[in-house]
Amino acid sequence: MTALLPAPAPRTAPTQRAARLLRLPEVRWAVVATVLFALGGGAQLAGAPAPVWWTLLLACCAAGGWEPGLAGLRALRGRRRGTFVYYTVADDQLGRLLTQALEPDGS
Repeated sequence: MTALLPAPAPRTAPTQRAARLLRLPEVRWAVVATVLFALGGGAQLAGAPAPVWWTLLLACCAAGGWEPGLAGLRALRGRRRGTFVYYTVADDQLGRLLTQALEPDGS
């Protein structure tokens, strides 16, 4: 009966798997953005001055968003209108609509 079962695949060590994942630039930028977000949130909760945690949180946004933004600019420059560009425009318009809806004066 055991002869019919396939041999189990060799398992990679967690460190090898992590090293393989860290070869991807997207993963490295995501790690940088996550660390900056944690530092910014921690600084805010610890009562650090606002410019300190704002700088960390803005750096988090820049680290996590520069690559998609650059891809969008390249698509616009190349006159290619992919779904990414449409989603970016739709997201911007939805953000504006929600901002207007949530303003206390209703304007």
